[in-house]
Amino acid sequence: MVEVVLEWTARAAPVQAEGTFDGLPIYFRARWDHWSVGIGGSDPAGDPLWYYEEPYGKPDGYDASYMPQDEAHAFILAAIERYRAEQA
Repeated sequence: MVEVVLEWTARAAPVQAEGTFDGLPIYFRARWDHWSVGIGGSDPAGDPLWYYEEPYGKPDGYDASYMPQDEAHAFILAAIERYRAEQA
């Protein structure tokens, strides 16, 4: 089970969240046609220890900019699990 503490800093254009899990800072951003998660490092938004990105919606579209919060939360949890698997 992942315990994540998040604060949604923007809900649209872009969808953004900042927080922590396991004592590590995490940053989520969804904009245009992709979403990304940065974990750890001196600045998880600009200089993360670990970074992951996926396309979302139509290419060259705006779908990610208006991603529903519950869907964004699911992507954050999936990214954390990917991070943990890569660190094992």
